[in-house]
Amino acid sequence: MTTSANKFTFSFDFDDTLGKSEILQEYCKKFLDQGHTVKILTRRYAKGITKEDEHTWVYLLAKELNIPSEHIHFTNRKLKYEFIDNLGINFHIDDDFNDYYYILNYTKCVPILFVEADNKYGAANINWQNTMDNLLIGILPEKNVKKA
Repeated sequence: MTTSANKFTFSFDFDDTLGKSEILQEYCKKFLDQGHTVKILTRRYAKGITKEDEHTWVYLLAKELNIPSEHIHFTNRKLKYEFIDNLGINFHIDDDFNDYYYILNYTKCVPILFVEADNKYGAANINWQNTMDNLLIGILPEKNVKKA
């Protein structure tokens, strides 16, 4: 997988990932510092869709991390795989296994499943951190998808 000058587009889920994890926020900053594009892709509702305010915290964190507001995408509860390819995303970091599965099997994007020791799946997975560290030094993961 290559793009122009080996610059990639990363996207991060918001809830229980970029919105809560300081280590993911640090990776986000490092990717931006290296000249990569970083987007936020969340299943939250966009402004004006519901009476609840689900968008303000996303915009505040994006501003803090220097992610442009035009790089914030709300799916309004739809699965993210429907948006990934149209947004030109190469790597997506998410804690939701359903999103991971659909992105892995139905897009060109390489999903990275973010799993911490105290996660909802009950198991630790350090592979996400190894993958992120490798991406920082230019080692790209292969997308291994088994089609039926």
